[in-house]
Amino acid sequence: MGVSLSLAFSKLLNDREAIHWSRLTQQLKVKMQSTNIIAKTILIIILTFCSMFSTSAQVLGPDRPFLSVDLGLSILGETGQRQSLARSFALALRGGVRWGMWGIFTQIEPAYWRVSKTDGAKEIQGALNLGIGGELLSAKGLVRSAFSIGPSILTHAGEVDDAGSTGVYFEIRPAGLRWLIADRFVLGLDPIILSIMAPVLEGIPLIELEYRTTIIGEYVF
Repeated sequence: MGVSLSLAFSKLLNDREAIHWSRLTQQLKVKMQSTNIIAKTILIIILTFCSMFSTSAQVLGPDRPFLSVDLGLSILGETGQRQSLARSFALALRGGVRWGMWGIFTQIEPAYWRVSKTDGAKEIQGALNLGIGGELLSAKGLVRSAFSIGPSILTHAGEVDDAGSTGVYFEIRPAGLRWLIADRFVLGLDPIILSIMAPVLEGIPLIELEYRTTIIGEYVF
């Protein structure tokens, strides 16, 4: 009897893991298809803004440290369909220095998202992302492209995951817009950010893939 129960439990875990990977693969396929449409839209927006504001895009001189605060909201949900804007959000603090058009930075980012439990209820999960990254400015400082990578620490325990689990995260910002609105103050908008957080890598991995739209406030020293 004990052996039968053990085998049944083992089969249940294997089936659950297979379903998880199947759903994850389907989510990635749907979101990658959406990326092509989003990328084309972003390109049109960037070209339009560059032509309108290129003469006023100069943002201070090089070799200056900077500090910025980001507020990002998701625009696509976990199945690739449009969800409410606040399905997930992240608040990031970033500091770095630039040499010419190139820059490096460190970043700390608490991120939160809603997930569905097995009983259909909703719960909040979260991770603390710590990263280092690099950036490139173009179009006289109007356009910023960046990436960051580092550890992702689970801060909110789920049904099967414990808080404190540590994995990895990766973020890429293809093209964001920047405007100098006052002395040393810069306003930025990243229309689309791809963020991949995997705070749990063992057992059944916890992987959160998000597209975010982010508003940035930056101070240049």
